[in-house]
Amino acid sequence: MAQHRARRSGRRQRHRTVGVGAADGDRVHLDALHVRANTRTAYTNALRPAATVLGDKSVQSIRREDYERLVRDLQEGGVPSSQWRKQMKLKAAVATKTGPWKATSIRPMLARLRAVNDRLVRDGTVRRDVAALVKPPPAEAFEHKTLTVEQVRTL
Repeated sequence: MAQHRARRSGRRQRHRTVGVGAADGDRVHLDALHVRANTRTAYTNALRPAATVLGDKSVQSIRREDYERLVRDLQEGGVPSSQWRKQMKLKAAVATKTGPWKATSIRPMLARLRAVNDRLVRDGTVRRDVAALVKPPPAEAFEHKTLTVEQVRTL
């Protein structure tokens, strides 16, 4: 009732300060999605490093620097692997650390983190989406290899 009056009178609404962990926020987001099983698995795999590294930290205390450190650690290959939401048939194949991630893998992870944080903002759990402040790594330039005329003829 008091919050309803506060909203009506134009005063700032109080955000919930309940200690929601990052892994809990990721879990709630994934469970609420209406997507195919393969898409949910891909989203889970993209969020797994963030849930592993930041899972015990409350979402209200996560800063842009935490996400930037996560991206840097993923590029260097220094993030511990985990069992978070891993399918039972894959649990035996767990490495102790993830290999280095390229920008093509980090960008979807950041997109999922933005979606999770956007939901937390809409729910009133956090005030702003700090994942949106993280600049994604630039895409790697690669050289296209064109076949020569002789190679085309042999095909």
